Amino acid sequence: MKPQLEKIPLDAFVRDFAQGLAPLARKHRVRLKASAREDIVVWADRGDLERAVRSLCKSAVSHAKSEVEIRAWVQEGRAILNVRGNGAGGGANYRCALPLAS
Repeated sequence: MKPQLEKIPLDAFVRDFAQGLAPLARKHRVRLKASAREDIVVWADRGDLERAVRSLCKSAVSHAKSEVEIRAWVQEGRAILNVRGNGAGGGANYRCALPLAS
């Protein structure tokens, strides 16, 4: 199936995603933090982005000691979406770069 690219504001995406992940975080007794600049808008297939971030977050939450953070920022002309957990051995740090929508 061909990706259906659309403009996705990352601040709303990150906030909504974190709210949906809250029950899993509570189950694992993990504090969930989420932040993104309001002006970051990317081109992405929403379903693909949700599946990728869900997988990264579930892994981070499952292995975290106490905290998982989802952040987005702009670096070198691309949006960076980062999922970081403080698990054993330094924890998880997953990152993906997305094209900015103009």
